[in-house]
Formats: sequence, C-alpha cells, structure tokens
Amino acid sequence: MKDDNNINNVEQPTTNKGVEALRSISKATNKNDKATGKKTINPANSSTEKAFSSPLRLPSEVTLQAVLGGDLLFPKVVRRQVGVFILITCFIIVYIGLRYNNQQKLIEVDKLNKELKDAKYKALSSTSLLTEKSRESNVLEMLKNTNDSVIKIANQPPYIITVPEE
Repeated sequence: MKDDNNINNVEQPTTNKGVEALRSISKATNKNDKATGKKTINPANSSTEKAFSSPLRLPSEVTLQAVLGGDLLFPKVVRRQVGVFILITCFIIVYIGLRYNNQQKLIEVDKLNKELKDAKYKALSSTSLLTEKSRESNVLEMLKNTNDSVIKIANQPPYIITVPEE
C-alpha cells in the first residue's frame, strides 16, 4: 500500500506541474502581447474551441412527439445536409439495382454455360456412336446378317481409271 501511495503522490505533482507550465506559457504570451501591442487569440477563449467542445444539445425533454417529429434526428447541421443524404440514398438504390441486375445476368450466363456443356457432351456421344456404326467391320457384319442385301464385299481391289485431259 505504501508503494501505491508513493506512486500517486509522484504522479499528482507532475500533472499539476504540467498544467502550471501551460498556464505560465499562456500568461507569458499575454504579457508579451500587452508589451508589443499585438493581438493574439488565446486558444482557451477561441470560439472554434467552444464550438468543438460544446456537446450536441438535445431537447430538454425527450418525448414520443419529439422522437416522431424528428426533433432528435434533425438538428441544424443535419438539416443542412439533407441533399447529401438524398444523394447518398439515390446512390445506394442505384448500387443495389445494378448489383441485382448483374446477379441475374450471372445466373443466366451460368445456365447457358450448363446448356452448352450438355450440348457438347451430347454431340460428342452422337459422334462416337456414328463413328462406331460406320466402321468397315460393323458395316460388313450388318451386310452379312441381312440376307436381302444386294451389296457384297469386293473381291478385287479398286481399279483407278485415268481420264486424259483435253
């Protein structure tokens, strides 16, 4: 406990010394200003500091009528910025609309890509079936199985006829 008291005793004079140092600087500048005749703005008395240090004032009584009437939501600063709020709201609505439109287009693109993939697979399977059925061995088997066919397998190799050009 003694150590805690010592720490508090040490910290307190340093904070007081800091405040006193700031006051003495302020007084010294005020004395210099009186001697030179120049006017300077004391930051402690500055109107901008008062504006920033004063809290936002609410109505003295918070009633249901004040809340529903917008007295709490529309102080002077907010009333001046209504146009900005409307512009931001319009941007948000446009953003949401464009995003929805973009999502619909992406869904349609995905659907069309799926249909394209299915069509490619169907074309590939049809091509492979046609290739299998049109092989010479399969065609010969089909001819042998059907007795009413007039087409027969050639015993001689094909003969190439050359026609002289005139």
